[in-house]
Amino acid sequence: MNILDFSKYIIKNNCREDNICIDFTMGNGYDSLFLSILVPKGFVYSFDIQKQAIENTKKLFLEKGMYNNIKFIEDGHENFDKYVKNFNIGIYNLGYLPKGNKNITTKKETTIESIKKSIYLLEKKGIICITIYRGHGEGFLEGIEIEKFIKNISKEKYEIYRYENIKNDITPYVIIIKRNRL
Repeated sequence: MNILDFSKYIIKNNCREDNICIDFTMGNGYDSLFLSILVPKGFVYSFDIQKQAIENTKKLFLEKGMYNNIKFIEDGHENFDKYVKNFNIGIYNLGYLPKGNKNITTKKETTIESIKKSIYLLEKKGIICITIYRGHGEGFLEGIEIEKFIKNISKEKYEIYRYENIKNDITPYVIIIKRNRL
């Protein structure tokens, strides 16, 4: 099972149709669409700093006839708490916009700030999936900082897992954070 399929498997098996979800890194909208379909009675907040990502995602949603349970927000994921007070499912697909400008990437500082806020606002039994792409410079550094940060998260409140291909140290990997207690 590849990394993205694994993230979707984890989310699908921990999601209810009325959940509040966040796509912290909208990109081309495939994770947002996946979440929107999973939560027909819930809601999805989808963030990106690039107009192109929002345009691509809106086009995808129009093509699929979806649009009733999502809000597209042109803002950095570190500011998500201005729009969302709590949530059940979150997904980060770090790196750069596929087929976009590879010089515009997620950054370790804003990603760590976002993750800090997200674990605090995550509901009990909520899940966050973080896909880290360590095959480029910023992604490698982002992964190191995320690893440092999660080692200090409360073991009593959170379960943390890592899924990766151990034979290749530049392939993407996933970190899953599950909240057990409030």
